[in-house]
Amino acid sequence: MKKISAVLGLAIITSMLLSACVRKPYACLDPMGCVSVANAASIKIASLLTMSGPDSVYGIDGVRGVEIAIADKKQLFGHPIELVKADDLCTADGGKAGATQLAANKDIVGVIGTTCSSAAQPAAEILSNADMVLISPSSTA
Repeated sequence: MKKISAVLGLAIITSMLLSACVRKPYACLDPMGCVSVANAASIKIASLLTMSGPDSVYGIDGVRGVEIAIADKKQLFGHPIELVKADDLCTADGGKAGATQLAANKDIVGVIGTTCSSAAQPAAEILSNADMVLISPSSTA
């Protein structure tokens, strides 16, 4: 009887340990959705900053800051980080065009931009409607 109890107890403990090791599938509960990144795929972030024109010095400086941060971090959750760049031209039309381009890429997890408030206002609406986050290093609007 002791042998049966010992074997039964060992079987119960073993099954408990094995069931604890089973990985449950992730369930996204966020109403805006969740980002899925395939194995060995990069995590894509974007910059929507002024890369041309008279105000480009500010946008280029911002992009360089993002590039330095990526070079320093190298990976996020074991995935390489990839930067997708768009030029906001420091104008409403540039912000709209750049945001439309970035919003079409569903692999992008977030956008750093814009440089100017004139570009930020249309870009924020477009990216928000695409359920993307927009973090500006310099816009005041």
